[in-house]
Amino acid sequence: MTMNKPYPIAKAAEQDVPGIITLLQQCSLPTEDISNTRQSFWTVKSEQKLCGSVALENYGHCGLLRSFAVYPSFRNQGVGTALLNHAMEQAANMGFECLYLCTDSAALYFERHKWIYVPRDSVDEKVRQSHEFQSPWSDSTACMFFPVRQGFVKTAVQNFQSGFNCSQSVFSAFAPFLGLEVQEALKIATGFGAGIGYRGEVCGAVSGAYMAIGLKHGRWKAEDIIAKENTLSLMKELDTRFIARNGSLYCNKLLEGDISTSEGRKKIDDEHKFKTLCPRFVKDATEIAEKLLGQENPRLQEEKTLK
Repeated sequence: MTMNKPYPIAKAAEQDVPGIITLLQQCSLPTEDISNTRQSFWTVKSEQKLCGSVALENYGHCGLLRSFAVYPSFRNQGVGTALLNHAMEQAANMGFECLYLCTDSAALYFERHKWIYVPRDSVDEKVRQSHEFQSPWSDSTACMFFPVRQGFVKTAVQNFQSGFNCSQSVFSAFAPFLGLEVQEALKIATGFGAGIGYRGEVCGAVSGAYMAIGLKHGRWKAEDIIAKENTLSLMKELDTRFIARNGSLYCNKLLEGDISTSEGRKKIDDEHKFKTLCPRFVKDATEIAEKLLGQENPRLQEEKTLK
């Protein structure tokens, strides 16, 4: 979507602050900490009239999206999309690996823009100390995540959002850096989605991470017991970390339903869980696998540095 008019986006100046506060108040967004030195604001104006705003709070390797608002008379003209895209570009320029946000009313909007839902307690510790996260939340408040840095997590999440299953998404993100073609990885992992062939067993994202660990550390000589034990040890550590984040390894428990039947899958789909929960499992499995593989894999460390 593009704006009907070429409204420019500019870094907010001191004289813009009163207008931004008025906009945020009219959109029922917080203004108490608008002078926070961590924040950078951008605005869109039409004939010197404020149309919308967006802000980023800097927490080092990650950021918090704040104060995203557009006056009703300028909505559905691409103003919001332009502001959001600009914030993403600025986040990349600032070196953020990821962005977080919390919202009471715009979760579906951000979902359409490929943000994923995450638990509040999974957010980076520094961000959790922000005014936004320390303030009371309603039951309807959604916490969301967006991978900014081009890397394994972003690739895996994008793979899933494009239509590949969870196992394919994770395994294929790592495969080329471990010597396997993406096409081959996608084919190998095809049957492991949905808890291994719609069985509701081990989450496909975890299976994809297992395969990445196996491709790096797996045994290819019968006498290589060290490789076998190292692989199993890393898989066990992956299990421990994934369970700590999500409570289980098993698809049916993670989705709180029965994916092994058509009726169960329909119920899970009707409850929007494939879209609201599965991207997080892909993210978590990929993040954990990247850390485990990066401990002993110079190529992965180099790729992370380059990105």
